[in-house]
Amino acid sequence: LEGDFHVVADFGGPYDLVLLCNIVHGETAEANASLVQRAARSLRPGGRLAIRDNFMDDENDGPARAVFFGMTMLLYTEGQSPTLAQVERWFEAAGLTGARVDVVGMQRVAVARRP
Repeated sequence: LEGDFHVVADFGGPYDLVLLCNIVHGETAEANASLVQRAARSLRPGGRLAIRDNFMDDENDGPARAVFFGMTMLLYTEGQSPTLAQVERWFEAAGLTGARVDVVGMQRVAVARRP
């Protein structure tokens, strides 16, 4: 779906899957919470929201890739590498359940489902 996710209130749908790929690191925590809520509303029951990005562990000290990437984001944008706990809170606030993180090679994908 083409458009500016900063201003679009409705993402259409209902969809089986919404993928946010390499987006959340460049946004504030508040903007990401809003984005996840809008994306969740576009899912059909049983649909999944997947977020692929550089996630920090909950202690904010790894993995190294996310630490260095997060530092770069802090220098050049308002964003940062979010922690997995932050992502879980965004999912929960949007009414999504069953949050999990899949590791695919060096990539992390956080996934949750609309009940």
